[in-house]
Amino acid sequence: MAGRKNKINYEDIDIRYTIQSSMAPSEGYRYRQQINGVMLYFNDAKDPEKSIEIGKIEAHKLLLGEAANAGYPALAVFDAHHVILDIGETIYDFEKNDFSDAIYDHFEVPSMDLLIVYGLEILPQYRGSEIGKYAIRDLYNNFISGCGLMTIIIYPSQLETRVPGIGESDYEWYNDMGYKTMEADEEKSIYKLLGYYTSMGFKYIPEISEDLLFHTPAKINETFNKIKLD
Repeated sequence: MAGRKNKINYEDIDIRYTIQSSMAPSEGYRYRQQINGVMLYFNDAKDPEKSIEIGKIEAHKLLLGEAANAGYPALAVFDAHHVILDIGETIYDFEKNDFSDAIYDHFEVPSMDLLIVYGLEILPQYRGSEIGKYAIRDLYNNFISGCGLMTIIIYPSQLETRVPGIGESDYEWYNDMGYKTMEADEEKSIYKLLGYYTSMGFKYIPEISEDLLFHTPAKINETFNKIKLD
C-alpha cells in the first residue's frame, strides 16, 4: 500500500518493453503492436542488479502505412480493439483511408502510423518525481518512428470498468495503486489528468475530441522538448 513519498531520479529507472503482434490471417491484428512497459527502479547500491517495479505504461502502435502498402483498409486495423476503433472514428476518415480534415486543420501529419498512449500508472509513493513525463518521453523516443501523430487517452484508471479481479497479482497491483482512495468524481479526475498531460505539451482540441490529447513530431513543441533524457 502507499507509504511515504520516495524522491527518485529517472536515471535509476529502466523500462522493460514487450511488444505483442500477430502473424494470424487477420491483418487487423497484424498491423497493430501492443506495447507494454514495466518501470523498474534500481535503488540498491549493494546489489545493482536488484530492482523493484514502480509503474507501468501501455501503448498501441498502428502500422497504418504498412497496411495501406499491403492494400489493407485502415478500418480493419482500428477495429482490432474497441477503444482504438472509437479513436479511429474520431480522428480518421475511413472512406479516404486518411486522417480526418479536422486533424489536418490543426496538425501537419507527415506519415501514416499512429502511436496511442493507453495507460500510465505509477505507485503512489513514487509520484512527485516527474517519472511519468520521463516515461512518456522514453516511449516517444523508442516508438515514434514512422508515426505522424501521437495521442493520449484521457480517462483516469480508477474510473475504468476493467477493475482487476482475474489474478492475485492484478488484485495486489490494484490495491498498491491506491485506486480506492483516488478522486471518484469523474469530472474532477479527468480535469486533473488533462492538466497533467497538457503541462507536458500535449494539445487539447475539444472540437476534435474531449477525450484525447495530441502531439505531432512534425512541429516543434517547445514544452514537450523540455522533457530531456540526458
